[in-house]
Amino acid sequence: MKSRRYLGLAGLIAVFVVLADQLSKIEVRANVSVGERVDVIGPLEFTHTHNDGVAFGMASGGGIVVILLSLGALVALGAFLAHPFRLVELTSRHTSIAQLTRHTPRSS
Repeated sequence: MKSRRYLGLAGLIAVFVVLADQLSKIEVRANVSVGERVDVIGPLEFTHTHNDGVAFGMASGGGIVVILLSLGALVALGAFLAHPFRLVELTSRHTSIAQLTRHTPRSS
């Protein structure tokens, strides 16, 4: 059940990151004017900007296409997390995990 512990830890980290992201956005919207830069700590600074696309403004105005691609990616990720080794089982029934992770010479 070690994998469940790691999955739980990964989920906890993901929740923390999303929470920190959303709280920082709320703080910037409330206290920083659009276009203004604020030094936070060391090289970290916040700049209030608006982005109507996805990652770095790509697919701006993509609408339903972006939503469908995002949902498809989430479903694929969820399926992989639920059964990470299922793909290995389906692609090769005779290949062991040991053979996939390192080269083991066969005895003749």
